Amino acid sequence: MQALIECAYDTKLLTATQRTNLYKSMSARGWRVQEPLSDLLPPEHPNLTHSIGDALIARGLTPEEIAELVGVAGPEHPHPFRPSKSHLSIV
Repeated sequence: MQALIECAYDTKLLTATQRTNLYKSMSARGWRVQEPLSDLLPPEHPNLTHSIGDALIARGLTPEEIAELVGVAGPEHPHPFRPSKSHLSIV
């Protein structure tokens, strides 16, 4: 919400007084610390980096090459572009 207020202020859609009043209103409701209903939202699990890792694997790169490409010490260290695990399992 604060980002929207700042964007509106930066693009001159809000005056300084309107911006201040919105921030005061948000503070009075406790929304500067925690946005409304944010505790009801499930945590996000980003998957874009895993998709990039999958695409690199599909192009023939090994996990070690991906680790080197992104600048981490080696495959034993976590890095954001580690390919997702296969959804197949042994039955």
